[in-house]
Amino acid sequence: MSTLKLLDRPIAFHRCLVDLTDSALGALLLSQAIYWQNRCTSEDGWWWKTAEQWLEETGLHRREFESARRACAPFLECERREVPAKCFYRVKEDVVQSRLAETYKLDCTNPPNKIGGNVQTTNGTETTSESTSETTSILSDSPPRYHPEARTVLHILNETAGKHFREVDQNLALISARLREPEVTLAGIKTMISRQCERWKNTPQAEYLRPETLFGKTKFESYYASKDLPVIHETNQRTTQQNYAKPQPVKGSTPVNGF
Repeated sequence: MSTLKLLDRPIAFHRCLVDLTDSALGALLLSQAIYWQNRCTSEDGWWWKTAEQWLEETGLHRREFESARRACAPFLECERREVPAKCFYRVKEDVVQSRLAETYKLDCTNPPNKIGGNVQTTNGTETTSESTSETTSILSDSPPRYHPEARTVLHILNETAGKHFREVDQNLALISARLREPEVTLAGIKTMISRQCERWKNTPQAEYLRPETLFGKTKFESYYASKDLPVIHETNQRTTQQNYAKPQPVKGSTPVNGF
């Protein structure tokens, strides 16, 4: 095989995604995921890929791939479906676009239909890091990097759950994304946190009282929708089941062995 054949299938690597994922491996995986997201034809936006296909395309072995997937978890959803099981993926386009806008103060008032779908034209001139104001639009009134109430939510979680999560990008970005969703309020999130703490605190599930779980896009909707429901503790359920399971004496029956 000639050298040119070996170099025939390059993959895109978006340097700006390193700043989002804090990982070169995560940026590599997310870059390739965005490539396939733009070519997804399913109505729900999900597509599947095997570990062997990821290895062939990116060169990431198992440990590298798992590390990369953790790094881009806020931006890439993953679910196991079907029998035999397949890993389905979907890029969180709204999160990627909002984080890029916050990080680089981009003008995203007219976002593309697909990630990276709009290509900037420069009339034949070379685009460099010294782009002028004519080719780069930086808004002075761009939205803040984090939602104004993101730190308040993190403080409520730490106080209610007895945790010490730091005000780092990974936590505040997730919380900010949820706060910006329609019909989501600070009071509602506070109620949700209180309910989840009542359910999980001092149980093996206490480790899931963390921003990654509570404010991940996949789980947040169910937690928030259930925020006003009463909490049924497992111990109460077991006690009720045991009471129902106890045999009840029959009226007028003769005790066994005289007892």
